[in-house]
Amino acid sequence: MTTIIGIELRNRTIIGSDSQASMGLKKTYMAGGKIASAGKYGFGLAGVAELFQRLKRADWPEIDRAVDPERFVNDTVLPFLLEEQSKMFQDFEVPEEVRENYASAVMLTFSKRVFELQLVKGLSPLPEARGVYSVGSGSEYALGYLGGVKKINEETVLTALKAAAHVDGGSSGPFVVKTFR
Repeated sequence: MTTIIGIELRNRTIIGSDSQASMGLKKTYMAGGKIASAGKYGFGLAGVAELFQRLKRADWPEIDRAVDPERFVNDTVLPFLLEEQSKMFQDFEVPEEVRENYASAVMLTFSKRVFELQLVKGLSPLPEARGVYSVGSGSEYALGYLGGVKKINEETVLTALKAAAHVDGGSSGPFVVKTFR
């Protein structure tokens, strides 16, 4: 259960997240939220905390600026993320029937672009027209709030996270908002 927001602006991108995590039925919190940097990438993860830790330590692909960003994400980044998820499943001996029904979502930013990726084999990212993205159990609430504001910035992303947490029991603070240039 999570709320992660990704925003594309002219000179920067913003990713915001809640910090709630769960260990079975017990709620806990991830220090620093669910956002990290990995080289020239920024990302947020809705999914298992172990995958988040793996992605923070992983050797991400070099960004190929000669290739269209959507194509690069589809052809290079998405397979990399699916492979990291697969390694996690193998390490924890996750049964195949559980793997088939499991999906993580990654909010990815690089080169002043944001990509919302569902880590399900064969599913490609779908760019949204507004440059406003959200994943997780509180995503619709966050998008609803952001749809009513005139100017989106770091402060409105923080307020959208709080609004989502107010009605979504799967999201709560502390909230983290990071800017990537």
